[in-house]
Amino acid sequence: MPEGDTIFKTAAALRPLLVGRTVLAARARQPGPQIARVIGAEVTAIEPLGKHMVIHFSNGLALHTHLRMKGTWHRYAPGERWRMPAWQARVVLEVPDHVVVCFNAPVAELMPDRAIPLHPGMKSLGPDLLAQNFNTAEAFNRLRARPTMDIAEALLDQRALAGIGNVFKSEIMFIEGVNPWTKVSAVDDPTLQAILETAERLLKQNVRPNSPARITTRTEGSRVWVYGRAGHPHRGQPRLGLQPRRPPLLTLPHRHPIPQTGRAQPLDVLVPHLPARQMSYFVYIVASRSRVLYTGVTNDLERRVFEHKTKLTPGFTSKYNVDRLVYYEDTDDIVAAIAREKQLKSWLRSRKIALIEATNPSWSDLSEARLP
Repeated sequence: MPEGDTIFKTAAALRPLLVGRTVLAARARQPGPQIARVIGAEVTAIEPLGKHMVIHFSNGLALHTHLRMKGTWHRYAPGERWRMPAWQARVVLEVPDHVVVCFNAPVAELMPDRAIPLHPGMKSLGPDLLAQNFNTAEAFNRLRARPTMDIAEALLDQRALAGIGNVFKSEIMFIEGVNPWTKVSAVDDPTLQAILETAERLLKQNVRPNSPARITTRTEGSRVWVYGRAGHPHRGQPRLGLQPRRPPLLTLPHRHPIPQTGRAQPLDVLVPHLPARQMSYFVYIVASRSRVLYTGVTNDLERRVFEHKTKLTPGFTSKYNVDRLVYYEDTDDIVAAIAREKQLKSWLRSRKIALIEATNPSWSDLSEARLP
């Protein structure tokens, strides 16, 4: 999922293309925003708000988007062939010399400017880490107001502070040497303050002009310390001038092996996140909020979860809103994956629940960061 730095840089890239220009044409996939209402208006501002982005128009309307897992913005010249299929285009804005397309964004809403501060997804946002004057004290107090939450989960709660996703959460926990499952109440004040300082520093370092792809280390040949590195050698201590306040915990991967056949790949449980793309086949369980279960197999877990969440495929999961990833295993052996799927499907519900709760007792959605 795009994190705050990605949205910030996306907004910065779109400004020279759109701001001050008149919208010549606009269309959106339906059902969706009545974006044709902005034709003839001028784009006045583009505002990143944590993981949200708002495009303001001179006629008093605003386009709010949230990219979630699969959304992305593209820029094309008029008549240029798109790199993604047209049916995935959620919103298209045409201005002189440029065509800007938002693909696959689950959230795209057109509303009056005055409604932005009242929007339930934005009015509850915590202090934005990328704001020029990040309110550290307010973020500190909002985290303290969540004493029973794991610190890693609290950092993902956009109502506490806005902008952190799974990558930065993982890196911050490692740099500060904090067990991600430590309750907020058990984190002392100096450590919590250091976590916020590191979070602000990492995000702001990654939105500097001409900054490279997201990076949290100064290690040659590497961009991150721990995220997505399950099964790789430990990198040792951070080299960012911040030594861990205690020995790093939980840096070794656990495994969810697919039994009997196939080689199990390690599953990094330092923090919940979707696995690296080199893993080939996944057996997974998704659940509804009322804990209706579905077991499936796929070679692209991100895409499959996206399909469940957006109800692209009619059937059981779309009918019963079964779209929360609560468990998965991985292997590079398709035969083992299919056999394991059949095995899990044959299990009694109670046994599936025990399997889920052994590693995910809170039934957290492992596919995305917490959103307001």
